[in-house]
Amino acid sequence: MKFSLIIAGLFTLVSVAQASVIQEQEPNNDINTAQHIPVAAFTLGYNPIIANSDTIPWVTIEGTGDGTHDFYSFLVPNSGMIASFFDIDDTNRGKRFDSFLTLYDPNGNYLTHQDDVDDTQDDVGDISQDPGSNTRVDSYMTYTFNTPGTYTIAHSFERQRA
Repeated sequence: MKFSLIIAGLFTLVSVAQASVIQEQEPNNDINTAQHIPVAAFTLGYNPIIANSDTIPWVTIEGTGDGTHDFYSFLVPNSGMIASFFDIDDTNRGKRFDSFLTLYDPNGNYLTHQDDVDDTQDDVGDISQDPGSNTRVDSYMTYTFNTPGTYTIAHSFERQRA
């Protein structure tokens, strides 16, 4: 079951690169082997499944959805209030895939997590904030970074929380 993880809004781009899609690379099954996503991979440009993709730098990571935890590290280069979002899309391909996101600080300490795009108890919750989701169990998490450093986002199945 493939999925797409979108990271957006970490910094301001000086120049615009081409649309960026990164493939998951193993091993990345724990925080110590996290796949690093370089700043150069982020881009601006219209993408119909990413809100404000013309104005907020973003990168898409295509994961395999092989049932393992997947960890990705990324640099927040500036201090200050840096709003960002993390978004799982494109998981409803004939098989239920309930994603779960966990965010860790530069020291590996837990910061926050998000299970679903909304907190309702049904499978038809409000997904209007997320143009790429076709089910409410696609995770969508926002976070404001106040400190620069290398952070890690973990993706797992809801039942296997990282």
